Amino acid sequence: MPSPRAQARDIPLSRILIPWIVPGLIAAIILLGFALPDSGNPDVALTLFALMGCLAAALWAIPTKETPRLKDRPYLLPVLLSCAFLALVVLYMPIKSGLFPHSMRLGMLYDPSNGYVEILKLAGLACALLVGFRSAQNDAAGKRVMTAILVVVGAWALASIIMYLLAPDGVYGITKVAKGRLTGAFGSANSAATLFGSTAIIAMGMAISSYFSRQSPRVVDRLNTTAVVVTILCFGALGLTVSRSGIFATILCAAVVIFALTWKKVPPGRLLIVGIGCVVLVAIALGGSMASLIHRMGEVSQDAQIRAMAFKTHFDIARHQAFFGSGLGSFNTVNSAILNETTYHELSLIKAAHNVYLQWFEEAGLVGLLAIGAVNVTLLWPMIVASQRRQSVGPRIVMILGAYLVFLVHGLTDYAFQEPALEIFVAVLLGVGFALATNSRRAD
Repeated sequence: MPSPRAQARDIPLSRILIPWIVPGLIAAIILLGFALPDSGNPDVALTLFALMGCLAAALWAIPTKETPRLKDRPYLLPVLLSCAFLALVVLYMPIKSGLFPHSMRLGMLYDPSNGYVEILKLAGLACALLVGFRSAQNDAAGKRVMTAILVVVGAWALASIIMYLLAPDGVYGITKVAKGRLTGAFGSANSAATLFGSTAIIAMGMAISSYFSRQSPRVVDRLNTTAVVVTILCFGALGLTVSRSGIFATILCAAVVIFALTWKKVPPGRLLIVGIGCVVLVAIALGGSMASLIHRMGEVSQDAQIRAMAFKTHFDIARHQAFFGSGLGSFNTVNSAILNETTYHELSLIKAAHNVYLQWFEEAGLVGLLAIGAVNVTLLWPMIVASQRRQSVGPRIVMILGAYLVFLVHGLTDYAFQEPALEIFVAVLLGVGFALATNSRRAD
């Protein structure tokens, strides 16, 4: 009887490559978003979302093996209903501005063209979620998508580090605002921190999971080499961003993921040792940037003053339109309209609220926050449940939840959720996670 290695050599190359076509396409679009300068530009953003829309249409048009079939996934209906609710909420302001243009009050600052662009972005975001979900209709396919994304982000982390070392004050030959900090091709080092921090969580989780799942007396044989390399690259890139809140969010979420993946497998004393070891490794990875990070910590009071002024001023505006907000895409218009001698120094410097929850409240109101919250709950709850019940993919789901937690925590002080490339990245991951959570448990 031939050995497994001999059998593997007899498998045609096409059978090995074909399953990677869809993960490769998804990863290529995500990488394109990271590599393009100024992905927040509406033209660039809409192009990325259009590519994701075309891929979604192709994937849903091609028959695929569903385990189980869509109609047998009870968690799918609440997601669809919450998405429909969100769609109605975001369409409210364009309809109102068209039918009752003189009843808008502060909403007169609502720019329909910006609103339509934001609605198209949301549609593209839905397509990215559908791509992630459709591409992971069985567990093996979902794992391939995660691996492909991990590899391209690891490659981009390496490219970003090289670009930073060659030109710490510029990107593609253009001087950047965040001089001396790694930004990748983003305009903000904090956005790069969210990307590399969340990916470091996934890579670290894969390394830990492979260590416990592989049976070998040799530690080296139990490690996922790709995951270890990507972990090192992403933590290194994260350190070079010198993002205070990004590093804090990553360390916090890393602790949560490490505990979730090891608490049933490692005695408490040994778990503490593992935790301390991970902290030491992270400190080593961030060591080269420690001086810059300490220096930036000394600037906290100055940044806090600017952000406190932005929060107070925009919260006052938001609470006067508490139910439906001032409309999607209205932040910059509102910000320009409320500039005065007192607020000019602080507010003229910002292009976003640096708190996504405040900005969503200002633009979409309480009803919009409720709709966004409903979408998140209906997506995340099945994943949380499956992370404990599905042994084969539970660790992968924990990694996705940990990566998303980085976005949620860092969203308190920054706007990575509003970077189109990062929106696509996290939407695809959530789609994959939801698919893995609702796939058949028979394999378990």
